[in-house]
Amino acid sequence: AWAAGEIPFETVKGWEIERSAPGAKGPVCLMSKAYKDADDEDAENALVFAQAGDQIVLSFVYEHWTWKKNEKLRVPLVLDKKVAIAKSAWIGDGPTLTAELPNSIMPSLLAAKTMVLKLDGADADFKLAGFAEAYEALRRCESTPASAPAAPAPSAAAGGAAAPATSAHIVQAMTFPGDGDVPPQTAFAANTPKIVLGLQVRDV
Repeated sequence: AWAAGEIPFETVKGWEIERSAPGAKGPVCLMSKAYKDADDEDAENALVFAQAGDQIVLSFVYEHWTWKKNEKLRVPLVLDKKVAIAKSAWIGDGPTLTAELPNSIMPSLLAAKTMVLKLDGADADFKLAGFAEAYEALRRCESTPASAPAAPAPSAAAGGAAAPATSAHIVQAMTFPGDGDVPPQTAFAANTPKIVLGLQVRDV
């Protein structure tokens, strides 16, 4: 399983690029971004992206979603008003949808400004500003030896040991108070691996 305690590598145009915790299995690095949508009453949105061989893993978080754990759905994935995958497969859990998609969509994803999931009754969109530049930093992270990070980890407090860093803004985005039938305890906790949902998709 992927471990918690990712190490900051770079921050590029609002995206955080992090190296996976030492000894963790899965992708070497991941990138994430969260923002409040002013057009949706400041609803929290977050996206976590990683590469896994010839596939990519996306975790899309929206504050008002209340998916059942392991709920499965197939919906069109649209990039800038063009259907990239007609029936993309996603797995839900509370405010999060996670998918494992073919790496072949990367050229379209890098060129897109908006990603949209065409859900029944509503569209869910995520603004991709800065995605291409962040992806370049992700590739640098993947090719940089672990002993030479591009960004130093925060220094330890006086007399104490350094603690593993986490993505504060993604943790904040993923810890929503319960909504509807989803009680608060089903939300992500600060010590929960952000990308662990990718493993659920891989098992399907």
